[in-house]
Parts: sequence; C-alpha cells; structure tokens
Amino acid sequence: TRGELSELEFLRESKWYDSWGADFGLYRGILTFARDRRLDVRALNPSKEVQKQFALAGSGPLPPEMAGKIPETDFSDPFQRALLEAIFKGHSAGKKSSAAEAGALAKMFDSFYRTQILWEESMASRLVDYLKSPAGDGKKMVVIAGGFHVRHGLGVPRKALRRAAWPYVIVLPTELSIPE
Repeated sequence: TRGELSELEFLRESKWYDSWGADFGLYRGILTFARDRRLDVRALNPSKEVQKQFALAGSGPLPPEMAGKIPETDFSDPFQRALLEAIFKGHSAGKKSSAAEAGALAKMFDSFYRTQILWEESMASRLVDYLKSPAGDGKKMVVIAGGFHVRHGLGVPRKALRRAAWPYVIVLPTELSIPE
C-alpha cells in the first residue's frame, strides 16, 4: 500500500497465489483503493502451512512448536457448529450413504469445522491485535470475509468480541430473484 511495488512484484513478493490462491482480479480494486489512500491492509487468515499442521494435529493437543502459531481457539459455540453442519450437509443432501461413508463424512466435517474455527480465530485475533497496536490506535477496520465467517454475528464477530468488546457492523449482500 506504500506504492513501492508494481502489481507483478507485489504478487511475487506476497506469494499471492501460493498464500491465498484466489484470483487477484477479485481484490485488485480494493488493494488499489488502499494504496491510493495509503490505508493499511492486513492479511488475517492463517498461512496454508499453519492450516495443514493444524489439520494434521487433529483434535488432540498441539505440538509445542505449533501452539505458539495458533491463537486461543474456542470450539464450544453450538450455534456456529449447527450452522456449519447445515452448510456441510447441504453439499451431500439427498445422497444415501453407507455406515463407512457416513463415518468418512463425519471425519471430513470435523476437519472442515476445525479449519473454519482456525480461520475465524486467526482473523479475530489478528484484527484485534492490529487495532490494539500503535499502528491501529484510534482506527476503524473494514474486514472482507466470506459471508459464513460473519453471518448471524457468528464466527469472526463473536470471536473478536471475546477478545475486545467493540461495536461492529456486518454488511452482507443479498441476491434477489425476481420471477419473470
């Protein structure tokens, strides 16, 4: 955002496609806006390496070398779990499965759920840490995240509130279907 790198240099130095994998074109306008106005930009998601290590650790205790890379995580929100279960089950709705397939699906859900919690705890931790830092002192922050990370105030908002009781607003687009 200091304007010191060309777009190509930024993509290379940030390892954009390795780190995020998302089409840069979807973010170009936001990052150009921030650069032109010298606004801070922070990546809030955990690295793919941390995600992989976290998934491999399963639900057991984290190895000591990894524990310092993971923010405090809370898996106890029944509402968020129910929402994520509904989303996950929606992908396999109407399909009959054997007991073995059901067991495999349960393991897949557990991995999906743990990864979502890791993402949201990391995003909440990093945004609160930034706003409490000298660089973020007195600032407001716009967080761009997928709808299911913020819907109904679950996910990132609730996890950020656990760390700092600040007011927030959620803006979600709504798709309207108008019959012809």
